[in-house]
Amino acid sequence: MLDYPLIIFDSGIGGFSILKELIKYDTPLVYFADQAYFPYGDKSEGFLKNRFVELADIFAKIHASGLVVACNTGTVTALSDLRSRLSIPVFGVEPITKMLKEYTNPVVWGTTVTTNSVVAQNLKKVHGDHIRYYTPVGLAKAIEDDNIQNVKSILETAKSELGEIDAIGLSCTHYPLVKSMIEEIFTGVEIYDPSNAVRAHVAKTLNLKLKNALSPKSQIKYHSTGDVLRLQQSANKYGLL
Repeated sequence: MLDYPLIIFDSGIGGFSILKELIKYDTPLVYFADQAYFPYGDKSEGFLKNRFVELADIFAKIHASGLVVACNTGTVTALSDLRSRLSIPVFGVEPITKMLKEYTNPVVWGTTVTTNSVVAQNLKKVHGDHIRYYTPVGLAKAIEDDNIQNVKSILETAKSELGEIDAIGLSCTHYPLVKSMIEEIFTGVEIYDPSNAVRAHVAKTLNLKLKNALSPKSQIKYHSTGDVLRLQQSANKYGLL
């Protein structure tokens, strides 16, 4: 077990998709949601860089063993800023572009900030211009608000707009939380979720140990710059409390 907690950080509940993987390990966890500034997907790069400078000071006071930026938008805009300011390992979630290169009509889903980023565009140059980027407008907010009707409507719109596709890369951590709904609407399409790959990388780097039958239930501390009670209620819905 790590001596200090591992922080999982997102603007909202999207990081739950990665938290659900990391609770498999015998290590203390802190989930930090910057909900006062949710969503990051409509913020400017300058705003996000400044915000991450402020957050770095907060994270430094937690005395953590590592930080997982469980947010694609945060990763592509300000991951390097966090790494330069913190003395602990900092992990991110890049657009899931590489895994789609062998498909004929693949699409990476992400926020506008993510898909327009230099990181995303460079990945496309490396792995193939046939890979499209797409933003299902409002999907992250609908998931955050637990508005299932809006989620379904947005997914139906996406299906109509995208036409024939054979693979989707979920490059916003909110999206895997409704993966089953995406699979139901996009039948026959391969859906890629980066959560497991992030888990494996974090576990290997920090030498995390899987729980066994004698391991205690995960102790997760929740922090929010918004309504922490609402965050805990969401965590309970996803079996994370």
